[in-house]
Amino acid sequence: MYTMIVKNKNRSFRIENLDDMVSICNRENRAFGYQQDLFYSTEFNFRIKTDPKFINCFEAISNTVPNFDKTKNDRILGFFELAFPLTYTINNDSDYMGLALHKYILSKSSSFFGVSKKGVDIKDVVKLYAAYEKLISNGTLQRIRNEWGDKVFGEHSPWDNGGEH
Repeated sequence: MYTMIVKNKNRSFRIENLDDMVSICNRENRAFGYQQDLFYSTEFNFRIKTDPKFINCFEAISNTVPNFDKTKNDRILGFFELAFPLTYTINNDSDYMGLALHKYILSKSSSFFGVSKKGVDIKDVVKLYAAYEKLISNGTLQRIRNEWGDKVFGEHSPWDNGGEH
């Protein structure tokens, strides 16, 4: 699930869709950051390649680290990142003091991480998705989120907005 990291003062930006981000960019005269070569959402990835007004509101970065510094120093308005790993960091690491998760969720699609020297057989990917869907359908994933969400994320769980995944 991709959410947006912003300065605390920008948490109140009214963002419900990508057009709202373009309006804020134009009003504030600053761009948002994004990491190149990632799939964020079908609409985002299409517009970042085809819509000049949209492109002008996003600054491409090759990795996440510069986006933190640029956001903290008001050089960009914020950036998209996976909610899960950063929520804990923002809530618990003093280097990230002053940053917050914005409530806008760009993408609710499932994200899986893995490392493989040889690649992953498509049969294993199908099994992974089936197991994940089973965890959702039988309520196990929600029970884990209910039990561990606040312990890991504090008061700003990425699932607070009703995000299914």
